[in-house]
Amino acid sequence: MKQAEAAKKAEAAKQAAADQKAAEQKALADKIAQAEDQAAQEEAAKQAAAKKAEAAKQAEAAKQAEVAKQAAAAKQAEAAKQAEVAKQAAAAKQAEAAKQAEAAKQAAAAKQAEAAKQAAAAKQVEAAKQAAAAKQASAAKQAAALDGIQGLLAKHQVKEGTKLASAGPATTPSKPTGRASNTRDNVGQTASTGAPEATGRKASPTEQMAMQGMINNQIRGCLNLQLGVDGDQQKATIRLHMNEDGTVAQTEVMDSTSATVTGAVTRAIKRCITSDNPLKFKPELYASWKVFNYVVRPGSF
Repeated sequence: MKQAEAAKKAEAAKQAAADQKAAEQKALADKIAQAEDQAAQEEAAKQAAAKKAEAAKQAEAAKQAEVAKQAAAAKQAEAAKQAEVAKQAAAAKQAEAAKQAEAAKQAAAAKQAEAAKQAAAAKQVEAAKQAAAAKQASAAKQAAALDGIQGLLAKHQVKEGTKLASAGPATTPSKPTGRASNTRDNVGQTASTGAPEATGRKASPTEQMAMQGMINNQIRGCLNLQLGVDGDQQKATIRLHMNEDGTVAQTEVMDSTSATVTGAVTRAIKRCITSDNPLKFKPELYASWKVFNYVVRPGSF
């Protein structure tokens, strides 16, 4: 019985030892499980933190990439803006250069045209001077020739007069025809009005030309006439009925290329040949200038 009791105790002790060991093992297992669970949690937290850090890194990288992209776009836009500004500046500069070149071209053309105009004017003046000189030379030549002819005629008249004187009394002279004969377009003559003949010697062609020049000089300042391109061809013959004091009693248009020329010359005669400013013709030649055919060419003034 004692052995059975001892065996029972021994069994109980064994069971208790087994239970304790099982409890210890369980406690150890629980501890290990807790440690493993904690380790797993720490690992998970660590991985979550790493993942979060990676995400933050990627977000920062994306942010920096966007900033870099925007900076690059802004830089590109600024470069494009500067390029456009430079292009516009170059276009404006080119347009200004073209404008200045055109202005210079027009100025050169205007200068050339003005030079050509002045050259043409100088050429016309020179041609007019040459024509006037030639005209004067021809007039002088004709006057000299007429002087020679007049001398021959005078000699012939002396001879004829001698013959008539020896033959008997002179016959009655024929009446004037009313239209003067012309010596070089300008000869003094007697009016066909029935007035008595003026006495005195006749003027020579040279003296007649001198009287023509005196009238030209006297009316030059009063002649207001604009001549065209054919001014050298304008001409008028005006018969002056003269008083002995050198004033003009009456004018009579004999011939004219233009009524404008005739009117201007007639007005100039009335204004510039007055009692205060008469023509200073030689009194002894009044027979030649009592009725005077004044031939005027305004283009030669």
